[in-house]
Amino acid sequence: MLNLSWLLNNRKNFVNFVTILGETSSNQIYETELISTLLSEFWEENYTKILTRCLLPWLAYGLCLLAFLTMALTEHDEGTNAHGKILFTGFATICFLVY
Repeated sequence: MLNLSWLLNNRKNFVNFVTILGETSSNQIYETELISTLLSEFWEENYTKILTRCLLPWLAYGLCLLAFLTMALTEHDEGTNAHGKILFTGFATICFLVY
């Protein structure tokens, strides 16, 4: 097992580590086994967080926005409940945008 306490001391986290890696001038650092192991380990640890907190809400937002624009830009008969659906999808879109 690797002792990574030196990497995460002084309240630093993986985002700080990625920023430091992004500022390196040489791409050869990514070829080292330590860096590839660290990136792999952090990716596996944060995969579900990225999926559930970022990707899925973004997809829901995109689908709500697409549904809202489709309903809002097409003509509806006045006898249908189109206005309620448009308001609901508009409200859901705004909620996902705020999230």
